[in-house]
Amino acid sequence: MLHDWGETWERFGGQPGQPITLAGFMQQMARRNRTGLDLKKLCDWMILHPDTKIITDVKTQNISALSLILNRIPKARQRVIPQAYSFDEWDALVGMGFDRVLLTVYRRAQRSFMLRTFITKRHPWGLTLPKDRASHDSIVQFARDHGVYVFAHTVNTHTEAQNLIKSGVSEIYTDFLLPIDESESTP
Repeated sequence: MLHDWGETWERFGGQPGQPITLAGFMQQMARRNRTGLDLKKLCDWMILHPDTKIITDVKTQNISALSLILNRIPKARQRVIPQAYSFDEWDALVGMGFDRVLLTVYRRAQRSFMLRTFITKRHPWGLTLPKDRASHDSIVQFARDHGVYVFAHTVNTHTEAQNLIKSGVSEIYTDFLLPIDESESTP
């Protein structure tokens, strides 16, 4: 799996904007000592690891992609946490029976009062915010007070991650940040 076909793909030696076949993608990943995943390989891996859960990040044709996933991954409604990029998409994903859906607003600026209303009336499982907003917006505490997990996007330094967690963020999205040993963390 790959996050995007721009900067991330370039990091793996690919040419942004150049179409590539699935076989070409798998070869490029192998050249970088990575295991490329397509939907079949992801399904096989999830069968071998029945306790795992994944968060999807399908920016185009999200509902169609999640319909495919529902038909392939065992217990997908419980194990797949889809991101919804709008209120309407959230409604559709909940209607498809997913146990947990993340409302993701880093692509669209939703006003805090709209998010408060949404949280109060619809009780989402999680909310994803851009890291700058997550670091200071009162919506973080409001969401937490209502039992909603808050995620911050995209965090690529340990200091940023620690500060966001201290400010009430539940989890972070990262491009490459690895967990650090608690003994290595700075006070």
